[in-house]
This record gives sequence, C-alpha cells and structure tokens, in this order.
Amino acid sequence: MTPALTTTSDGVAFRVKCRPGSPSTRERGLHDGALRVDVAAPPEDGAANDALIRWLAKTLGLPRASISISAGASSREKSLRISGITKADAEARFQLAFERRGDAE
Repeated sequence: MTPALTTTSDGVAFRVKCRPGSPSTRERGLHDGALRVDVAAPPEDGAANDALIRWLAKTLGLPRASISISAGASSREKSLRISGITKADAEARFQLAFERRGDAE
C-alpha cells in the first residue's frame, strides 16, 4: 500500500487525510490516492501535526527532520514532503512498513 507519490526537486510529496483526536495513531488505508491516518493527538497547537510526523518518521524509518507539511497544516487534508529520498525508495518503505503490519493491499 503506497499513497500517490510525486517526485519533487529534493524528494517526494504525497497527500494525507488526517483524523485527529482518535483513540490511537495508525494508518487507515488509502482514499483517492491519499494516505488516511488516525492521529491520537488533539488538533491543538500543532500537536496532531507533530504526532503525524513522528509516527510517519518512525513507520518509514526516516529522520523526523526529513518530513514536513507543505500545505494544509490547519486542515485535515495535508500535503507532506519527504526530502532526501527517491520515489522508488519511498514506495519500498511504505510497502515494507504496511506489509509488516499485515495491511498491504
């Protein structure tokens, strides 16, 4: 399972549909090419955004500093960027991460 990835000048970009204030932080599949993620943190003072980036970095085995929100910081629909990674490497990391969970499509 891999979200729709776009190559950028320094890495990749993709969309996330986020549901803050959930019981736990976990992926919920794909919707229209966007990764759906429940986030346990509330949508206050950037807590949900921070939790999303921490979870994604841990899930993909990347440093947090390489992941940023490029659009939609105050919205449930966000655009994220991962710098320093190729599209092929990002796809492989997503596949591996979700296969380990038994969530691969």
